[in-house]
Amino acid sequence: MPCTPKKTLKSAIESGNDVVIQVKGNQAQLLTDCELVALMEVPIDSFIAPPEKGHGRIESRECFVFNCEFTTDPEWENLISQIVVVKRQTEKLNTLTKNWKYYEETAFYISTTIRSAEQYNSIIRGHWSIENRNHRVKDGTFAEDEARIRLNPSVMAIIRSFSLNTMRANNLKNIKQSRYTLAININKLLNLNGVKT
Repeated sequence: MPCTPKKTLKSAIESGNDVVIQVKGNQAQLLTDCELVALMEVPIDSFIAPPEKGHGRIESRECFVFNCEFTTDPEWENLISQIVVVKRQTEKLNTLTKNWKYYEETAFYISTTIRSAEQYNSIIRGHWSIENRNHRVKDGTFAEDEARIRLNPSVMAIIRSFSLNTMRANNLKNIKQSRYTLAININKLLNLNGVKT
């Protein structure tokens, strides 16, 4: 069976689009290749983002761009233009103990395009805002990852998305509380913009 990331990159290139994909453990050899490039080569560009503070955390980010010098699988070389490494340092405040805990993470990305480190940082950061606004809310509030629906799970996914989009369109900030309030008050639910008939 063809490798899905390879198919995604091929489709993007053939349709004239560009893609930046995070390399994770399920692509073990590609991840090892990216780690070796980052270890052995000198980055062609780098960017240090100013620290961001908010919600009990301080986050710093560094982004490094490498030319794709080699990969173990020659098929990847025709698809990858650059390898991007993002290093995140995060300090989180434990509100109970009032102590700060330090975390460090390194993420590897492959890209079909050529961009500056600052542009890659912005692209990757933009993706995380989507992750936080949608997927994290769907999992935390709607328990999407715990769902065990086997027959037509896409129908329930559409209902969750409709619910979330309707609440956001009505400027409801606390999705969890709004979901509870609307569940116990059918009149409020039926009077929302997008639900009214």
